[in-house]
Amino acid sequence: MSAIHVESIGKNSLPTLVMLHGWGCSSEMLHPLAALMTDKAHSLLVDLPGFGRSEAPQGVWSAFDYADALVAYMNETGLAKIDLLGHSFGGKVAMSLAIRYPERLGKLVLICPAGLKRRYSFVDNCRFSAIRMTGKLIKLIDRTCHTTYHSQYFSPRFGSKDYLNATGIVRSILVKSVNEDYTHFLSKISTPTLILSAEHDNVTPPETAQRLHQGIRTSRLYVFPEKDHYPFQDVGAHLCAHYIKEFLNEES
Repeated sequence: MSAIHVESIGKNSLPTLVMLHGWGCSSEMLHPLAALMTDKAHSLLVDLPGFGRSEAPQGVWSAFDYADALVAYMNETGLAKIDLLGHSFGGKVAMSLAIRYPERLGKLVLICPAGLKRRYSFVDNCRFSAIRMTGKLIKLIDRTCHTTYHSQYFSPRFGSKDYLNATGIVRSILVKSVNEDYTHFLSKISTPTLILSAEHDNVTPPETAQRLHQGIRTSRLYVFPEKDHYPFQDVGAHLCAHYIKEFLNEES
């Protein structure tokens, strides 16, 4: 099991809120939001394995494997039950924990969460299919002719920023995660859930948040106008903190 780096913010006497960052980020991104929560929660900011100061996994993990690692950390540190917040990929990990270990959660907060495949237009789907087929053909040419066209020319042009920035086992985990779809798992989430989405989120758009809201029967959804995939940045941290505090204060 990979060692997990965790930063503590707030008083230990307050309810525990574990925060999970998104793909390609670290716990530092959630620090301003955690600082605004110190009157209501003892926040534990986690560097997910493979990011920040946490060791990379030894294998190609799924989001459920990340959830297993978090529960192992909870067992080691005596955390019987927590509130859990996840942004983007961290939201997918948070949902995995809610699905597999519902008894370990009090409340669940999802900020621009991943977990569902985006719906594209017919033209976009045709374009993506053509790119995939071309990529496979170039890989075949590389293997046959001992060339490096795919890595030198194709990937830099058509690969996503996350894919290009990832290396080693983390890149394989990204590919696995992109192909995981939680549509059929949503009905298993019974934890009270707050979903925060953003109008201008081009990574996990409001349309996917709406589908998550429809699938998680215990959820409520807010879509912030004029915000992007990181609605908790700058003054947006105060907006997110307001809704999260209100949600955590409510009786289940």
